[in-house]
Amino acid sequence: ELAATGGSHASAEYHFKDAAPLTGLNRYRLRLIKADGSFAYSGEAAVVHGRLVAEAVVRPNPAQGQAVVAFQSAAEAEGTVELFDPAGRLRHSQRLHAQPGYNEAALPLAGLAEGAYTVRITVGGTPVHLRLAVVR
Repeated sequence: ELAATGGSHASAEYHFKDAAPLTGLNRYRLRLIKADGSFAYSGEAAVVHGRLVAEAVVRPNPAQGQAVVAFQSAAEAEGTVELFDPAGRLRHSQRLHAQPGYNEAALPLAGLAEGAYTVRITVGGTPVHLRLAVVR
């Protein structure tokens, strides 16, 4: 949904449904045409369609010392990789900048007790959860 403000400080709401959005991040804006023929563009609205993250894996699994989180991203976007222990406590968090296509992030495991951990990858607001076994 985009909103535009006219010269008289009146606002209007516009609704648009993209019949064939691309998977991933889609960006939209309005071209506002004034009565005199001049035009301006509205601010941008970004909408995620489907999941940005696909084919996510943690390897090796089981792991010790370090693991790698690998995934395919449908678009360029900011995200995070988080590691939760068996009790659900956050043990590691790192920001990442996903590029379209193949992405990897190293996941340090030093000092973690043996057990079943959860890895959460969040890119574009949609989380993906993976299981990871840490062994000693």
